[in-house]
Amino acid sequence: MRAAPAASGCERQGDKGEPAVHGSGAHREGIWFLSRLGNVGDGSAASAHLREDLEALQPAAICALGQLPRDALAHCYPEIDGHVSLSQGSAQRLRLQEHDVPVLITCFPNAYRRVQGKTLRDIVLQRLREWPAAHA
Repeated sequence: MRAAPAASGCERQGDKGEPAVHGSGAHREGIWFLSRLGNVGDGSAASAHLREDLEALQPAAICALGQLPRDALAHCYPEIDGHVSLSQGSAQRLRLQEHDVPVLITCFPNAYRRVQGKTLRDIVLQRLREWPAAHA
């Protein structure tokens, strides 16, 4: 998988004005990455505009990095399992207008935190390498 620079970004505000979900699109791969910024609780605030943003962007794939993006996607799209282990990762699909979109749910790539001896960054890298949508 080749790295592509983030070509655009989108931030939404949480209930208290803090950034809730940040998305950046790697347009060469068509993957839209969602990550957590701020501390806004359960994802329902973050999901307020998520559905309309994703419908406007029409990403080829979505990678949710962390609990807040996972919870926001599960809140907007009932087909997303919001109880998956972030460190285990999960490849799922959601329906976006008339298209099935592959979704990878995994932990935020923190280089300092470890799970079973591996950094979270290494776990995310492994999940991305194993995810077929990252190589399409």
